[in-house]
Amino acid sequence: MEKKLKHTLESAIRTFYQRDRALIKLKGTEQSCVFRIGIYMHEIMMQDNDLKGLSLDCEYNKNKNDPKRLKGVQIRPDLIIHERGTNKNNLVVEFKGWWNFHNDDVEKLKKLTSQDYDHRYKLAAFIRLEKEEKSTRCRYFKEGKEVTHGS
Repeated sequence: MEKKLKHTLESAIRTFYQRDRALIKLKGTEQSCVFRIGIYMHEIMMQDNDLKGLSLDCEYNKNKNDPKRLKGVQIRPDLIIHERGTNKNNLVVEFKGWWNFHNDDVEKLKKLTSQDYDHRYKLAAFIRLEKEEKSTRCRYFKEGKEVTHGS
């Protein structure tokens, strides 16, 4: 499942750079970029029997039935593939555009996957959308630590 989730994200990012390069060049809002990537992720998910039953949500602010919080502060990850109401079979994703220098998302993703916090997501990804697709990398996190691409 993890391999499929990574493939879905990375394929959607490639499609985004092919179809929506103007958003990057114009420094479009992060939300605009995430929305387009989400559309492409959904298209891929609907073609895969294992992923078809999962939900793809933008700025999802729930942890099961409660507000999603880290250290008492409500959070809303940019994108999440999940079974709503559970913390299994999921991928939580944060994005930043090359024009945005503010970044505490990596620490947030480490905490969202850590066993020390309530969320305990299986997999998280941080994507800095660069000017060019070839410079854009997906950084993955599991169990509170960054993992290599092949992990």
